[in-house]
Amino acid sequence: MSEVIYVCKCLVVTILIVLLSQVKIGGITVEDRVDDGLRNSKVAVWVQSAAAGGALAITNAARLVKESIAGDFRDERTTRAERAGR
Repeated sequence: MSEVIYVCKCLVVTILIVLLSQVKIGGITVEDRVDDGLRNSKVAVWVQSAAAGGALAITNAARLVKESIAGDFRDERTTRAERAGR
């Protein structure tokens, strides 16, 4: 029974938080102010730049692997053609 009471308390707290986050102060909701604060924080900007750098590194590595594999196959075709006497 205590689990049901706990779930009901959590539900009430969640509803209160959602309702209070919709209050407008100066024409902007509390939710929007918090969202802007989190998105523009120094930590968020740093994480975003690190993620962009990581994505660029993965893209470059994939391109290099693709070019290397394509080069290996290109060399292999030439060797096969030469062996066939073409």
